[in-house]
Amino acid sequence: MKNLILTLCLVSSSAFALEPSSLNCNYYSQVEREKPCGTSGYVQHFGKRMCEKYLSAESKVNDNLKWWFPRVRLCLQEELKKMNKTSCDQISDDAFKSHLPCYVKTGFCYLNILDKIALVEASGLKDVLQPNSMTTALHIEAICKLVRPF
Repeated sequence: MKNLILTLCLVSSSAFALEPSSLNCNYYSQVEREKPCGTSGYVQHFGKRMCEKYLSAESKVNDNLKWWFPRVRLCLQEELKKMNKTSCDQISDDAFKSHLPCYVKTGFCYLNILDKIALVEASGLKDVLQPNSMTTALHIEAICKLVRPF
């Protein structure tokens, strides 16, 4: 009987596994359950927290960002799903690397300067000035100059 209950619990928990979504940030909780890295890991410390910041800002921003936020949210979560989650450091490294292609693919380069200022405001200056964030932002802007040279 115990084995049956255990089997049912395992089947039901896997049946309710969360998937990446453009509408919410719940997938990050799924990743944290699969590979717990704690409050200093990428998932809790950066990914989910920034996702939630963007989600709460979405109702206050212009149409350009309302269009962009769900697309980048989904892309980042889908990239996280594809990653080999062998270690917390690997998750962090790969997740930050996924920001560049996700931002470019979802149209960040076509946001205007006011959109980007609103994005910095939504992110919070402290988070924008983190070394990984700054490095990623510089790489994204360099690619944007190639994609949209004006």
